[in-house]
Amino acid sequence: MSMRQLLGAEDCDNQFTTQECDGVVYSRITASVLAVIGCSFIIGMIVLFKTYHNYGQRLILNLTIAAILNTVPYFMGHQHDGTTCTFQGFTVTWFNWNVLIWVLCITHKLGLNILYEKAGEQWERVYHVLGWGVGLILAVIPLTMDMYGPSGVWCWIKENEENTTALRFGIWYVPLWIAIIALFIANFSIIRNVQKRERRWEGTYNPDTQAEKEFLRSQVTPIKWYPLVYTVCMIFPTINRIQNAAHPDSPIFPLLLLHSISSPLQGLINSVIYAYNTDAATWRQCTPAGIQRAIRFRKGGSGGEFPSAPLTKNMVGRSMSNDSDESDSEIVDSDQRVRSI
Repeated sequence: MSMRQLLGAEDCDNQFTTQECDGVVYSRITASVLAVIGCSFIIGMIVLFKTYHNYGQRLILNLTIAAILNTVPYFMGHQHDGTTCTFQGFTVTWFNWNVLIWVLCITHKLGLNILYEKAGEQWERVYHVLGWGVGLILAVIPLTMDMYGPSGVWCWIKENEENTTALRFGIWYVPLWIAIIALFIANFSIIRNVQKRERRWEGTYNPDTQAEKEFLRSQVTPIKWYPLVYTVCMIFPTINRIQNAAHPDSPIFPLLLLHSISSPLQGLINSVIYAYNTDAATWRQCTPAGIQRAIRFRKGGSGGEFPSAPLTKNMVGRSMSNDSDESDSEIVDSDQRVRSI
């Protein structure tokens, strides 16, 4: 099998020039590789410095795992073999839903922290059921209808079938944009709540109030970018599929190219956000000597995170809900070294 066949460029030749097909396929692979590198960076940082003891960091870890899984279908060639094509289409649906659900879970966790002043750790098992289960159930629906097949440069829900448009938009694009609108409404409410608190605190000084203010800022600042990044990454796939539905025999190359690049790229952009929100103290530990110390610390079986100057409960303000001593500790466990969501 030639490289063009393996990567799916040969089938693309039916609608575009050879050069255009090569551009789509290699751009897709490049974006996927960059996403894997970015996701690996996040996972490495969280595991190496044991920030997974922090509840928020565990949610970021799950989102990152979902994002790295989401690149798997884009590394697969577009072959017309029934089993391979069906598997690729199935994983496209499943893994895309996983990423979306974990973004929603992270936003829900943030709302509990800010709007209701609760740690919300009891939701973690529910998040796992939703984060990995909802997409699996929805991915089975086209499978039972035998609707996975060739769909442009890769396999997804078959083109030019009677139920193609209804299934594509009903199982993915309509729920996707309902979820995105909900994300922005939720984040607007969260940010407005924080701004009201900050205005209330103006002109006064209290150590507990200042600590709570800083805690709220550290909670909102990192998380507010994740829904935006997700929305931007979904714009071109949505536009491309709308165009496909309106003119199934006349695909537009720039839209297909942007679709191919933006779909797997979220993992890379998330890693940039994560790096930006990682403070200087952690970066100073990312030296060969610092990494060796962290590895020795892990091998030593010591509990907790890589040694740093952890925050205390009083430093995040007494107004935070005290669901349990353990839950409060989870919120603040690594907030100084890596700002949690």
